[in-house]
Amino acid sequence: MKKLALITMIFALFTGSAFGQGAATQTGYYLGSSANGVFVIKFACVASAVDGSFPAIAFESQWLDAIKGWHCYRAKTDPGAVAPTANYDIAITESGGDVFGGNLGNRSATATEFAAPYIPGAVASAVGMVTMETTWSLVITNNAVNSATLDLWLFFKRVG
Repeated sequence: MKKLALITMIFALFTGSAFGQGAATQTGYYLGSSANGVFVIKFACVASAVDGSFPAIAFESQWLDAIKGWHCYRAKTDPGAVAPTANYDIAITESGGDVFGGNLGNRSATATEFAAPYIPGAVASAVGMVTMETTWSLVITNNAVNSATLDLWLFFKRVG
């Protein structure tokens, strides 16, 4: 009976991994020193082994605490060893709106790509910097490859 209870507990601990739910890890670091005012958040993402979906990911509160009021000026995407579906989409959302205005849509499954936030209504609907004021979320869609991997880096600059 004890063996059955132990096996049940171990099974419960590893259910997420065993059933292949997607996941992401977040790391943050300064480029050079904190004095240069550039901070990077990296997401290492893995899609579900069952249906290729990625979970919606809330930015960890420590990033908001560290860089609230900083400006995001660039994103870098890099498909992993198990490439996602060609033209997969990424949205960085704040209060339901896409911070990059669609510029992270239709990503390559084979090449590293860069994008800047799109600011509709700006001069000629230009690209620019977006201020991090509240919690952001990462949403990855249009992938059908089970266990696909990708990395996303967001670059923030202190202005002023």
